[in-house]
Amino acid sequence: MPDIPRGLAESPLHLLRRALQTYTAQWQRLCPQVTPPQYAVLLTLQERPTITQTHLGELTGIDTATLTPLLRSLEERGFLTRRTDEGNRRRKLLELTSEGGDLVARVQGLAQETDDIMLAELSDEQQRSLVATLATLADR
Repeated sequence: MPDIPRGLAESPLHLLRRALQTYTAQWQRLCPQVTPPQYAVLLTLQERPTITQTHLGELTGIDTATLTPLLRSLEERGFLTRRTDEGNRRRKLLELTSEGGDLVARVQGLAQETDDIMLAELSDEQQRSLVATLATLADR
């Protein structure tokens, strides 16, 4: 890391932002066809077939203003379908298409490769600790 001011070098917010910036750049090199939030949506739909848009937003932590255009893009590309819930016409039900499932299968290995590259300098214990710490911070 360059010789940055000590206040930044010791700032969790700054370090998290820089780590995310580096992680995202690595992701984009390996997985240019899908963004991390799009992958999170597709992976969630693979694990939870037929889910409401509201529940998907809750599970992925993606707000409605971001999720709606993201879903529209994925739907236009043929990776998911949205339909009105017959039991509650205000709700939208989402399902992964076979094309979306194929994309998830292709990207899963690349996502793992991104993790492997980014975490290569950490021991297994440090990796587990990092994930646990990030989960704690994410759930606040």
